[in-house]
Amino acid sequence: PYSPRPGTPAARMPQTGRATVKQRAADLRGDVAAVRTRWLDGLRGQSMDVLAERDGTGYAPNFARIALPEGTPAGSIVTITPQTVEEGLLK
Repeated sequence: PYSPRPGTPAARMPQTGRATVKQRAADLRGDVAAVRTRWLDGLRGQSMDVLAERDGTGYAPNFARIALPEGTPAGSIVTITPQTVEEGLLK
């Protein structure tokens, strides 16, 4: 959400109510989540090289976050073919 700064044109404009701002922000977050899920769904079944992180996940070159097999060493690059999407994570 927006915070008006004194002296700017936007600060002089009529301000939108707090409840409306919160609802619009929530709507936008929901829309972004839906677009992200569709994008991740399109990546299922595609092999990709993934850079392993310490938390058991990693990132593909397109920045998709992917669950890795247990014990994958951090810093290694592994080829993964994800089959599902759960909570914004390819598995």
